[in-house]
Amino acid sequence: MSLNDLLIAGAAIFLLMNASSFFAIRLQRNDIADVVWGPGFFISGLALLIFKVISDPSFQVNTRIICVLTMVGMWALRLFFHIGVRNLRKSNEDARYVKMRKAWGNSWKLKSYTHVFMLQGLLMLVIDLPVFIIISTPDLPFDLWSFFGIGIWLFGFIVESLADSQLARFIKDPSNRGKIMDRGLWNWSRHPNYFGEIVQWWGVFFLTFALPQVGVALLSPLLISFLILKVSGVTMLEDQMKNRPGYKEYQARTSQFILWPPKI
Repeated sequence: MSLNDLLIAGAAIFLLMNASSFFAIRLQRNDIADVVWGPGFFISGLALLIFKVISDPSFQVNTRIICVLTMVGMWALRLFFHIGVRNLRKSNEDARYVKMRKAWGNSWKLKSYTHVFMLQGLLMLVIDLPVFIIISTPDLPFDLWSFFGIGIWLFGFIVESLADSQLARFIKDPSNRGKIMDRGLWNWSRHPNYFGEIVQWWGVFFLTFALPQVGVALLSPLLISFLILKVSGVTMLEDQMKNRPGYKEYQARTSQFILWPPKI
């Protein structure tokens, strides 16, 4: 992957996040960032691929490119319908962003642009590095690591999809109000959806294992793992849930992250 390739992908992300921030600030709906988060990974990869095809008549769309764009596209599409469509249907902005806007006071427009959209764009650029590297690298024969990566990604995709589906059904049932979700995959992990998310990005990374820039690609799964485990995912939810009735008992018997049989 050349610097030029990275700039092309970065420009696609920059344009997407700028357009999104324009509408978000006008509508006071910073949760639009969640709507474009998943699709942005696919759009930037596709933009780079289109640029490569147009600029180089000899460019070949190889098997590895098709595989990685299919994987990221499926993940992005599912995330869009799971989170994006849900946000679009709401008449009010997500409470997290309302809280941010109140805390930012008169500078909320600038901070919405920098702290939400530009920051997410930068994170997107780093996490999507394996996709850019694969698109920019001449095709190499599939090795065992490539097939392993596809298998790992598929496992993570199924886990995250199933966990989100189980949680959605649980929340829709009025009789579960105030209860702790500890059924299905949630009986084996307190955050199976996040577990599946991280596993998928490690699967994408393994597709780059035979490529020269595998060391750069490693930044992707390391960053998404850090963000989910230590910043905006597991740690935040654990802090929010710790005082709920029954949660300490749930913590005592259920793995925090990795799928593991519960303690009896």
